[in-house]
Amino acid sequence: MAEAASKCDSRLLADAFMCSHSHQALRSEDPREVFRDFRNRYTRYFNSKYHRSGKLGDDLPFIDEMRGAKRIIVGICYVIRQGLHHGLSATPFGYPHCSARAYFAKELGYDNVKRLIDDRKRYLFLTRDSPIPPEWRMDENGLLLREDVLDTTYVENLFVTPRNYLYHMNRLTDEKWLNDQAEADGEGSFTLSELEVSMPGFDIEAILKNERGIIDNRAMSDLELCELVDGLYLPKYFKKNPEETSIYLVPEKKRIEIANQLQHDLRYRPNTISSKNEKYATDAQIRRCLLL
Repeated sequence: MAEAASKCDSRLLADAFMCSHSHQALRSEDPREVFRDFRNRYTRYFNSKYHRSGKLGDDLPFIDEMRGAKRIIVGICYVIRQGLHHGLSATPFGYPHCSARAYFAKELGYDNVKRLIDDRKRYLFLTRDSPIPPEWRMDENGLLLREDVLDTTYVENLFVTPRNYLYHMNRLTDEKWLNDQAEADGEGSFTLSELEVSMPGFDIEAILKNERGIIDNRAMSDLELCELVDGLYLPKYFKKNPEETSIYLVPEKKRIEIANQLQHDLRYRPNTISSKNEKYATDAQIRRCLLL
């Protein structure tokens, strides 16, 4: 995404990468070109890593224009509160795959010193002829630092103070928030339903409930489930070629066998003492992670 934005002379304002989709806020003359380039890059990376072929994701992204400071703030909050909205963390800051910690990092205690990669090894993690500026730093794991990729100065100026930023990170979605947008900018108001229009199975009641920060720590995330499948269930199918282990190379019949075993191993048992500390996964998660 950083390469796509840089190539298209655009600046990212916020990002959140979920297990099945992603959200970004950016300043761009041609956002469709940014997302087209991003989708092409990510598809090539994903197909190479997991030994699959074909397109990945929807042909066209859902794009909405943000005008006016209040409306832009709401859009940014929506992006970086994804982990909270989906019940993956009790606060936006607890979800690592979003930009919540990139703003006011020093004031909020997130400006820890990071170990940077040797510049001679940067090419290992970038595409050929990468448009990434050389001044953008990269950590030892090959990840560009968000504070360099994002236009944090612009976003911080919108929120003005760290205190106001924290207020918006903890603010509950209500009628007053909608009215604040309309009264301040005259550009209309964002609603969660409008922004999630492209997501199947959208449940506004669940999202509003999750905003209160009460999460089930026993619920396994998709990432945890996929790591469990890759580490414990798949190796027996790839004894001859362990380096090619991928769920995409497992026949459907075998994936069904794995799903049945997972349903048995991870069944939620609310009436047993042991269930208090055991992780569980839903049938929908198992089907999603096993491509069923």
